[in-house]
Amino acid sequence: MATPFNSASKSLLRLKTSAKAVALCLPLLGAPLFSAPALSVSLLGGSLLGASVLSASAAHAAPETANFEQVLNAAMNYDTAYRAARYTLAAEREEIGMAKSQLLPNLSFGAGYVYEDNDNIYTDKDSGFYDPAKPRSSGQLEDDYWRFNLRQPLFDYARYQNLNRAKKQVSAAEFRYEQVTQELIYRVAELWLGMLYAQLKVQFSLESLESLDLRQEQAQRQDELGVGDQLELLEIGARRDLAEADLLAARSELDEKLLEIQMMSGRQLLPPKSWVANVHQLDVAQQPLKVNEWNQQALGNNRYQEQMARVEMADAQRQASRAGHYPTLNLNLDYSRRNSDDEFREKEGFTASVDLNLELYGGGKTSSALRQAEARLSADQAQADNAVKQAQQAIAIASARQQNLYQRLQALKNSMISAQRYHDAATRGESLGLRSQIDIVEANTRLFESRERHAEALVAYLLADLRLHLETGQLVPNKLKEYDLLFSKRLAN
Repeated sequence: MATPFNSASKSLLRLKTSAKAVALCLPLLGAPLFSAPALSVSLLGGSLLGASVLSASAAHAAPETANFEQVLNAAMNYDTAYRAARYTLAAEREEIGMAKSQLLPNLSFGAGYVYEDNDNIYTDKDSGFYDPAKPRSSGQLEDDYWRFNLRQPLFDYARYQNLNRAKKQVSAAEFRYEQVTQELIYRVAELWLGMLYAQLKVQFSLESLESLDLRQEQAQRQDELGVGDQLELLEIGARRDLAEADLLAARSELDEKLLEIQMMSGRQLLPPKSWVANVHQLDVAQQPLKVNEWNQQALGNNRYQEQMARVEMADAQRQASRAGHYPTLNLNLDYSRRNSDDEFREKEGFTASVDLNLELYGGGKTSSALRQAEARLSADQAQADNAVKQAQQAIAIASARQQNLYQRLQALKNSMISAQRYHDAATRGESLGLRSQIDIVEANTRLFESRERHAEALVAYLLADLRLHLETGQLVPNKLKEYDLLFSKRLAN
C-alpha cells in the first residue's frame, strides 16, 4: 500500500528528473554557455537553489543560431591562424617588388657642406702663392656640393634569378594560405558536425535516463506491494546510475564543443534546433568509387603544390649561386656641382661609365653556395614527393571509409525502420492493454539509439567526403553551402 511518504518520494523523483532534463539540455534550448553545469550540479544534489541559478543565467545573452556558412564567416574574421596566414601572404608578395627593384634603375641624390680651416702654402705669407685678396689665403673656406647618380644594371644573372625565386616564393605562400583556408573550412565543418552529434548524444542520454527512471519507479512500486524483485530493482538502479554518468559525460562533451566554437569564431553559436531533432531523416546519395581519379587529383593538394613551388625556388637559388661565376655589367650616369669660396675648387660635370666586374677568386664562397643550393633542391624535391604520397594515402583511406560508411548508413536506415515499427507496435499494444508503459519506453530507447548511431555514421561519412576534397585542394567555401542546402532542404521535406 502506498503511503504519503512514498507518494512524496515519487513526486520528488519526477521533479528531479524534469529538473535534470532542463539543466542538462539548456544548450539545446539556447541557454548561455556555462550556465547549465552549475544548475545541473545543484539539482543533482537535490538542492532547490536551481531556480535562482536559472534566473541568473537568463540575464546573459543566448547563443545565436547559425548554419555552416555563417560559422565559417565568423571564424574567418576571428581565427588567429587564418589571419596570420593572410598577413603572411601579403608580406610575401612584397618580395617580388623588392627583387624587381634590383633590376631597375637606381637614382640617388647627395648634397653636403664643408668648412675648412687650414694652414698651407696659400696661407704662408712668405710663399709666392700667398695673396690676401684670395679667400684661399685666409685658410678658412666654405664649400657646398650636390650630386645626382643613376645606376642601371645591364647584366646581372643573379639578380634576375632572385626575381624568379621571389615569384616562386609568393606562389608557395599562396598555396600555403589556400591550405590554411581549406583546413579552416574542414575544422569548422568538423566542429559543427561534432556539435550536432554532441547535442544528439545529450538528447539520447536523457531519453535513456528517463526510461530507467520510469522503470525504477515501477519496480519500487512493485516492491512496495510485495510482488517485486529486489535483484531487479538493484540492477535497474545500477543501470540508472551509469546512464546518469553517460548523460554528464555527453553534457561535458557538448560544453567543450560550445567552448571550441566560441574560441574559433568569437561568438556563442548553435545549429538550428530542427537540425538536431531531425538529423536522423537526412539521407545522402552514394558516391561512386573513383580511387584512381582521386589519386590523380592528389597533384592538386595544396601542400604538394607549395612544395613544388619551393622546388622551383630552390632551383632559382641554385641558378643565382651559379651566377657568382658570371660577370656583372652596370651603367653609371653621374652629374655633380661644387660651389666654393675658392674658384679653383668649383666644379660642375657629367660622367658616364660602364662597369664590368668579374670575381676571379672569393675563397670558395661561390662553389659552396652552389653545392648548398643543389642539396636544398634535392631536399625540397623529396619533400614534394612525400607530400603527394601522403595525400594519396589519405585519399585512399577516406575513399574506402566513405564507401563503407555509406553501406553502414543503409543498414542503420533499415534499423531505424525496424525500431520505428517496434515502437508503433508497442504503442498499439499499450493502448489495447497488452503492453505496459515500460515496453513503450524501451521501444522509444531502441528507436533513439538507432537514430543516434545513424547520426554518428552520417557525421563520419560527411567528414570523409570533406577529407577527400581537402586532400585534393578542392575544399572551397561553397562546399559548406552545399551542406547548408543538404540539411535545410532534406530536413524541411
